[in-house]
Amino acid sequence: MAKMMSVQVKKCQLRNQPSFLGKIVTSLSYGDQVAVLEEKESWVNVQPPSEGAGWVHVSALSTKRIVLKPGSSAVARSTSSEEQAQ
Repeated sequence: MAKMMSVQVKKCQLRNQPSFLGKIVTSLSYGDQVAVLEEKESWVNVQPPSEGAGWVHVSALSTKRIVLKPGSSAVARSTSSEEQAQ
C-alpha cells in the first residue's frame, strides 16, 4: 500500500518535474489526499485520486491526515475574494 500524505497549504501546484521551474500540471487544495510514488531530495512524486501524477515540494505536504468537518474551527466561515461576485 502506498504512503498517503495530505496537502497542508491553501493551494499548491502539481508539476511535471521536481523543480519550481517545472510545468504546472494542476493545483491541489488544502486537505487533499495524495499517494506517494517517489521521493527525490525535497520533492515528492504524488498521485492524487482524480488527477495524473506529478511533483510537489515536500513543504506543502504533511504525513498527518487532514479532515475538514463542517462547523470545526479549521473550516473558514467567511467568503474569500475568489467567491465574491464582482
